[in-house]
Amino acid sequence: MGTMMFLRDYAVRRFVEGARRLNRLKTPMDVVLETAELYGFPCHHMAALDVFARMGLINTRDFEPRCDYLECWEIDPKIIPWLRRFVPRATVREGDSIAATRERRHARSHYDLIVLDNPPCLFGHGYCEHFDHFPDILDYGAPRCVVAFDIIPDLRNANSGSPGEPYFEQWRQRRREFYPGSDGVTVPVDHAREVYRTMMISRGFRVVGETLVPRNRMVTFLGYFLERP
Repeated sequence: MGTMMFLRDYAVRRFVEGARRLNRLKTPMDVVLETAELYGFPCHHMAALDVFARMGLINTRDFEPRCDYLECWEIDPKIIPWLRRFVPRATVREGDSIAATRERRHARSHYDLIVLDNPPCLFGHGYCEHFDHFPDILDYGAPRCVVAFDIIPDLRNANSGSPGEPYFEQWRQRRREFYPGSDGVTVPVDHAREVYRTMMISRGFRVVGETLVPRNRMVTFLGYFLERP
């Protein structure tokens, strides 16, 4: 992570926390959790899993006060000290969280809140967005749980290059595979929601409710409220 990115994230977090203290701002995570409570999901004293925590400045500090246990994963060893500093109550795990999900190496068997604030790109060992966590990450959901993550409805709003370029076409193909029936460039939100609902039902959950919160021009935040019948 470059210095400019660190300074940007830190400055934004300082502003966000000041505005939240004055009740002048709700973050996308605030909206997801407050909506979950309207559906009867208590969002306090939670066990939470954050699989793309970075420094903890983007989403993690929004829900940390609601947690009795918080497990944060970050793969970059240079970021780990900052994550420990900014989210001191967290159990910090260094490594590949996708491999940990697939190999069932997370510390607990079930979590009340699962957050996937993924890199909006291709990365690592051929990974793409949050796709490689699904559907296995759902097996870590508690009998009643909240799962929140980012989606990119239009690839052209991401830093993806141009159609025809190798990077763009590789990313597009991964999206076509994950969202069957889409062209991989644009994925209508309703179509994406059905893809996730189908996965959740296949893993034994009933979808009690959901919410959608735009974060910026590129990313929309989805929250699902799940229970096992």
